[in-house]
Amino acid sequence: MTGTHHGPKTAAQMDTTFNTVLSSNLSATNKITRPATTIIAAFDAPDIIQDQADYVCNESDWEPDVQTLITNAAGGKVLMMGGTFLKNTVAGFSIPSNTTLELIGTIQLIPNVGNDPHILTISDVDNVKLIGGTYDGNLPNHTTLTGVGMDISLYNVTNSEISGIRAINAGVQTGAYSYAFYLNNCTNSNIHDCYAIDSGRSSYTIYNGCEGVRFANNYSINPVAHNFNVHNVTNCEIIGNVTQGGQRGVELFGTISGLSVVGNYFNAFSYNALHAQATELDLNKILFSNNSIVGAGGAMEPAIYLSEPFNNCQISNNYISNSWAGIGAYGENLTIKNNRVDGCGHGIFTSGPVCVGAVIDGNVLTGQTTDSLWVNGSVGGIIENNILKDTAYVKLLNADNVLFANNKFYRTLAASNDIYINSESDGVQVLNNYFLDTGLVTTKITNQGANTKIAGNVGYITENIGSATIVASETSKVVSHGLATTPTNVIVTPRGNIGSVWVDTFTATQFTIHCSTAPAADVDVSWSVEV
Repeated sequence: MTGTHHGPKTAAQMDTTFNTVLSSNLSATNKITRPATTIIAAFDAPDIIQDQADYVCNESDWEPDVQTLITNAAGGKVLMMGGTFLKNTVAGFSIPSNTTLELIGTIQLIPNVGNDPHILTISDVDNVKLIGGTYDGNLPNHTTLTGVGMDISLYNVTNSEISGIRAINAGVQTGAYSYAFYLNNCTNSNIHDCYAIDSGRSSYTIYNGCEGVRFANNYSINPVAHNFNVHNVTNCEIIGNVTQGGQRGVELFGTISGLSVVGNYFNAFSYNALHAQATELDLNKILFSNNSIVGAGGAMEPAIYLSEPFNNCQISNNYISNSWAGIGAYGENLTIKNNRVDGCGHGIFTSGPVCVGAVIDGNVLTGQTTDSLWVNGSVGGIIENNILKDTAYVKLLNADNVLFANNKFYRTLAASNDIYINSESDGVQVLNNYFLDTGLVTTKITNQGANTKIAGNVGYITENIGSATIVASETSKVVSHGLATTPTNVIVTPRGNIGSVWVDTFTATQFTIHCSTAPAADVDVSWSVEV
C-alpha cells in the first residue's frame, strides 16, 4: 500500500481540502482539475490524489459506497483514479443515464470472487460514456468459478460510447461464456479505440437485437474463440479494427441484416476471418470489404467462409494470403469482386444447389496449389475479368448455365489443365478468355459437359477454316486443323468433281478428307472446323 488511507470525507472536510489545494503553490501537473462531479481514489493512490478525492477506497469492501456515489452522480462525471481497485463482489457496477465514468487505473476482480462475476453491468439507460482504464477479469487466477464472466456488459442501452478501455482476462473458465465487451439489445452504440486481450471466449459481442452498433479502431488479441461475435443484429459496423489470434475473426449467428465489415486486419486464426456456419442462419446484405487476412484456415477452412444460404451479400477488395483457402461461400445474388488471394491451397469456391446468380468478377488469384476457382452446383453464375497467375486450374462442376468469360491465364509453372468442366455440367459458356501459351499446360480446357460453348478464346482456337489439295490419282488428304482440341464438326466443300466426299479420323491435331473418285488433276477442298 503506497498511499495513506484517509477514508470518506465530510462536507466540511472537503471544503477545507479544496481551499487548501486552491491556495497552494502546487503546479498544474499536480492539481486535479474539477470537471468531474465525483472523484474516487484507489486505496493505493498517491497521497496527492487521495487528498483531492471525494472518496478514498479501502483495499476491500468499497463497492457499496462507490455504487452509491456513481448513482448520485447521475448526469455528471465520475473519475476513478490513482491505482488498483480490487473488486470483491460479483455484481457489476451500474451507471445512470447521461453519466460519464472515466477510469485512470485498474479495476481487478480478486481470484475466485464468485460465480458469474461482472465488473460493469449497465442496463436500461441512455447516453452513457465509459472512458479509459483497465478492466481486469483475472481469468488466469480463478480456480473454482463457473458461469458467465464479463468485464463490461450493456443491456438495453441506447446512445452509449466506450473508448480507450483495456479489457483483459475476461471470464471464469477458458472457453466458457466469457466476454470482454458484451452488448445486448443496444442501439446506436460506439465502441472505439479499445483493447480486448486474452478473453476466455470473445473479445467483442453484439447480440439479441442490437442495431446501429459500431466497432471502430479497436484491438482484439488472443481470445479463445471469437474476436467479434455477431448474433441477431441489424445495421452494425466493424470498421478499421486489428485482430490477432483466436479461432475466428468475425463469427455470425442467427438473423443478421446490414452488417458492414470493412478495413480490418485479421491475422493468425485457427479457422476463419469471417465465418457463418451455424444452423438457422438468415444473412442479408453482408458487406465484407477492404480487409487484410493473413494466416487463416489452418484447420482446413477458408479465410472467408459463408457456408449457410445468404442473400445479396458482397465480398470485395479483400487481400488474403497464406491461408488454407481464400473464399468459400454460397447463396443467392452473391458478389465476390476485386479480391486478391495469394499463396493459398485453394482460391475461391462457391458450392451447393442454392448458389444462384453468383458473380465472381475482377479477382486476382496467384499461387494456389489445388484449385484457383471451384464452382460446384452453381446455377446461372457469372465468372469474368479474373486474373489467374501461376495457380491451379479452374473446376466447373455440376454447373448449370454458368458464363466463364474474359478471364486471363498467365502460366509460368507447369500444370495439367487451365479449366475442367465435368460431365454433370450443362450449358457452360467459355468465351473470350486469354491463355498465355508457354507450353507448360498439357490441356487448356477439358470439357465433359453437355451443351458447352467454347469460343473466342485467345490461345485456345475453337474455330478454323482452310483449304487442302487432293492431288491427282489420290483419294484422301490428311489435314492439320489448328484447333486446341479435337473438332466435333467439320464441313468440306470440293472445287471439282471427285465423287462423294467424307471426313474421318478426328484427332487433337488432324482429320482426314476422303473422296470416292480420284481426280485426274489436283482439286482444292475448302474446310471449316469447330469444337
